[in-house]
Amino acid sequence: MQQNRALVCEFNAAGLQLRPQAAVRVQEFVDQFEESERESILEATVEYTKQYLRARSGNFNPVVDGDVIINVLDCMRKASANVGAAATTQEAADKGIEALDLGDGTYIYDVMKDVVPYDYSTSNKDWAPSPDKPCLFPSPEVKAKLFASRYYLLLQRLLLTGKFITEEESITSGISHGQQVLTKVESLQGNRGVKVVFGLISRIHSDGKREWTIEDLHKVYPLHL
Repeated sequence: MQQNRALVCEFNAAGLQLRPQAAVRVQEFVDQFEESERESILEATVEYTKQYLRARSGNFNPVVDGDVIINVLDCMRKASANVGAAATTQEAADKGIEALDLGDGTYIYDVMKDVVPYDYSTSNKDWAPSPDKPCLFPSPEVKAKLFASRYYLLLQRLLLTGKFITEEESITSGISHGQQVLTKVESLQGNRGVKVVFGLISRIHSDGKREWTIEDLHKVYPLHL
């Protein structure tokens, strides 16, 4: 479980979303190597995946599913086997990806049709295609929805590190050694002591004065800086 989490974090850091079935295949591939080599192999896998997605023509999709990772790992295995015919393993893998006839990597995207928006499901803790289609002049509610989507995305990346836990999870599952509880903004009032809060710090104008606030999806709280 901890190894799969490390895989997801590595791909997330590159702006990619690794699906569970793809994570299993990557884990099986990395486990074939010595423990001292696994970190560098994982980093190479992420780079080859990015290269594969850049070279592939078609709709942009940062989701790395099982089919994508199968092609990437196949190129890496062939590169390792044919390294003698190329200057380096990197060059062999590059030639393998180029041989897939993925196009020249140039593609013009229509953001109204080609880019699929995603919504975050708080119940399933997963991303799903949004039923709302992009438009040129969206309603004001879209700004709040955009903030919520980015908030959940950054929150999940923070939780994947294993160093932090939500208030709800701390009540049901307890706190492991070294973990810290993320306190909601709405829980700050009257809650003394040092707290770790995840939110957006903003500067507002009130009565001719500039003041600072911190906010999340539930509440806005004034700060004295």
